[in-house]
Amino acid sequence: MKPFRIGILGGMGPLAGLELHRLIIEATPAASDQDHLQVVLFTDPNIPDRTYSLLHDNGEKFSTAAAKSAKVLEDAGADCIAMACMTAHSRIQKIQDAVSIPVINGIEITQQTLEQTAAGKKVALLATNGSIKAGVYTYADRAIEWMIPDNTTQQLLMDGIYSIKSGDFTSGSAQVTQAAADLTSKGAEVFVLGCTELGLLHDQLSELGHVVADPQRLLAGHLVEIALAKPVAV
Repeated sequence: MKPFRIGILGGMGPLAGLELHRLIIEATPAASDQDHLQVVLFTDPNIPDRTYSLLHDNGEKFSTAAAKSAKVLEDAGADCIAMACMTAHSRIQKIQDAVSIPVINGIEITQQTLEQTAAGKKVALLATNGSIKAGVYTYADRAIEWMIPDNTTQQLLMDGIYSIKSGDFTSGSAQVTQAAADLTSKGAEVFVLGCTELGLLHDQLSELGHVVADPQRLLAGHLVEIALAKPVAV
C-alpha cells in the first residue's frame, strides 16, 4: 500500500505552511521517525495578498494563483490538499475545481467544532478584513453566536496580523493581545483564531486565560485522522 500523502498549499503568509506542518507532526501519534506522515509543502510567495484581492478583484487574482499551486501538489502525488490560509478558503471551490483530489475545508471543520463546544457562548472572530467581508466563517446558518470586532478593534487586529507577517512578532503579539482584551470586556467568551498568523499566538492567549479555537490545529488533527485511516492502494 502506498502511504497517504498530505499536500500543504503554503506561502500565505510565509510561516503558514510550516506552522501547519508542525501541527500535523504534533498531532501524529508517532513513536519513531518512520511513524510520521508523508507531507508535501509547496510555498509560493507570489500568491497575491488574499485580503487585498478579495476587496479589489473579488478574489480572482489570488484564487487563480492558488489553484496553480494546488495543481503542483497534485502532480507531486498528494492525496489531499490543505490550505494553510483561512482567508483563502473564501474561494475554496475554485481551487477545488482545479484538481481531482479533495481540498479539505478547514472552515467547515471549525464550524462543526464550535457548534459542539461553544453552544450558547459569544464567539469572537479574529480574522482579516477580507475574511470577514467574504463571510468565510459566518456564511453558513450555524448555531454559533458570532461576535465581530468593531472598526477600532478590527484595525488593531489587522495591524497585529501584518506585524507578524513582516516578522515583528513582538508588536504583533501586543496588538492582538490588546484586541482580545477589548473584546473580552465586551463579552467575548471564545476566540476563533481565524487567520494563520493568529494561530502562532495560541499558547500565549491561552495562558492569558482566553478560551481559543484554532482552525489550523483543528485542520491538522483532521488531516492526521484522514491519513491514518486511508492508506492508498498502489
